[in-house]
Amino acid sequence: MKKSAFLSITFLGLLMLCFGYEAFARSSEIEAVTVPLETYLKNHIKGDSKELGKAMHTVGKLIYVRDGNYTAVDFPRYLTGWKLRNVNVVTQTRSYIDSIEVTGDVAIGKLGLAYPGRRFTDYMTLMKIDGEWKITNKIAYSVTDPKNSVAERADLNAIRVPLENYMTGHKTGRAEYMKKAFHTEGKLMSMRSGKFTTLDFDKFIGYFKGTPAKDEALRKRWIERIDATGNVAIGKIILDYPNVKFTDYMSLMKFNGEWKIVNKAFYMERKQIAK
Repeated sequence: MKKSAFLSITFLGLLMLCFGYEAFARSSEIEAVTVPLETYLKNHIKGDSKELGKAMHTVGKLIYVRDGNYTAVDFPRYLTGWKLRNVNVVTQTRSYIDSIEVTGDVAIGKLGLAYPGRRFTDYMTLMKIDGEWKITNKIAYSVTDPKNSVAERADLNAIRVPLENYMTGHKTGRAEYMKKAFHTEGKLMSMRSGKFTTLDFDKFIGYFKGTPAKDEALRKRWIERIDATGNVAIGKIILDYPNVKFTDYMSLMKFNGEWKIVNKAFYMERKQIAK
């Protein structure tokens, strides 16, 4: 009896140690992700594009909707033409990090910037590259009426449509569902063998030949959560397969009256198969 109790206490102690370490590791990564986000906010307000660029990877885009149309600007171009802001604007502007979520070497940060007369909500995709977190994609929404700074309310059911088409494309192997889910422009981003890699949407869609995977009956998929502000959103999808688990972070935008995935960053976790 004493031996059984000792083993139970030992197991509980190891379990608590394991969870404690995981919580510490997660907290440590969130702190690390905070660094480029704070660099971005501080220097966006100052108008210092040189320092701002230190938070951003050289490959990446700012994506937003202008006059109802999709607009994308490469980071190097985005960082040109900046001027230091007037000190009065700097002192009147407020910024904050609303939330950070980290899964492996992928993270999502939701930021707010409140300038006099304009309020921004930015969703940042970050990847851990060569041991350092960098912003690799940004989708932005802004409200310009200072008397009405409330963001347009997004229809979560409408946002689910491209996400469900994406999951159906995986389930059936049929490219037409993926074409419904993704915008014609965009990239998949991931870390592979320690290197940052990207894949254009059209090439990814080309891999779907209309045949489900042989182990489809054992595969599970679901939408974990959606966070939306106005015409931009982040959707988190889990693909739970027998040998591997994928966590997909989808950046979505509403343009021409329809929601589309404009960027995907994912983390792949191999499972240990019992022998």
